[in-house]
Amino acid sequence: MLNAFSSDIQCSQLGNDGRGHYCDTPGQTQVSGLCSEGYFCTQSAKTSTPNDGNLGDVCPSGHYCPAGSAIPHPCPAGSYSNTSGNVGPETCVPCESGYFCDRRGLASPNGPCEEGFYCAGASASPHPSGMTSGGGPCPVGHFCPQGSHIPQACPAGTFTRYLGQASCSECPEGFYCPVQSSNATICPEGYYCPRRTEFAKQYSCPQGTFSGSLGATDIGTCLPCPPGMFCSRLGLGRPEGFCALGWFCPAGSISDKPVDFLEIPGPTISSNLSRYNRMCPPGTFCPQGSFYPIPCTPGKYCATPELDSESGFCDPGFYCSAGSSLPNPRDGEMGDICPPGHFCIEGSSSPSPCPPGCFF
Repeated sequence: MLNAFSSDIQCSQLGNDGRGHYCDTPGQTQVSGLCSEGYFCTQSAKTSTPNDGNLGDVCPSGHYCPAGSAIPHPCPAGSYSNTSGNVGPETCVPCESGYFCDRRGLASPNGPCEEGFYCAGASASPHPSGMTSGGGPCPVGHFCPQGSHIPQACPAGTFTRYLGQASCSECPEGFYCPVQSSNATICPEGYYCPRRTEFAKQYSCPQGTFSGSLGATDIGTCLPCPPGMFCSRLGLGRPEGFCALGWFCPAGSISDKPVDFLEIPGPTISSNLSRYNRMCPPGTFCPQGSFYPIPCTPGKYCATPELDSESGFCDPGFYCSAGSSLPNPRDGEMGDICPPGHFCIEGSSSPSPCPPGCFF
């Protein structure tokens, strides 16, 4: 027959199954029951809800105590609990995003995630080693300051080419960096890229210029379109083509038939601009690719504007100086009628004296 137990130690020995029990009456032959949930009972507790700290107590923060707990169960790493009297593991809260909980039994997170890393939630380390659902090193093209819960994309004009960066590097001159760049990309032809350039065509060479260089850094690398050629569009890597027949293109022309506006005195803005086109005037001709009007060849004439070659030879009985616009000039500058004592065959550039024994 089982004897009655009167001592606390003997009561504790009755419930020798690894769980927390209590004995509320001396001389019991069996334990009174299991320790209540939210409490733990050690040695010989006299109540299911001890709170003296010697024979048991309320389950402390950072732990949980199901019914029959002999010791508190710690919340696992990656979680914490800031309340006491917890009854099950579901009361352990996953570590907040941006923070880490690196050991068991925490009442609060240890602190913020380290810079260069992100802690997505339930992280057990300030620097998660692998990219998992709990976090990891900041990926390339991103930056992670201290306390990051997600990687942040590098803004346009910056980049990161390595893992685990807390900040993004400035895009260097001669390169451009779109959002989330893991490297700087060389500036294309026809454009220039100062520091922090955000996209390839952000800074274009203006009309009338071009740049055939990769990695240009400033507008000074945009060269004027060569004489005899034109550059009508922004961002050209080479001139578009030659000046049109009958026209001439000085350096920096933006059309194959360029027209300039010259400022002249006038009462209003609309009246003080005058069109000045680069069409070859009478008395000159312009083959394709001309950069200045070529005076008509002596002995020939150029009758109309926009010519790409001479109109023809000077009339017989007349002579034509360089730049003549008529086949029979009479002004003495572009030519004139053949003077007495001279003769002028077709295409004469100057009068020829009559030979001895002849006269006209």
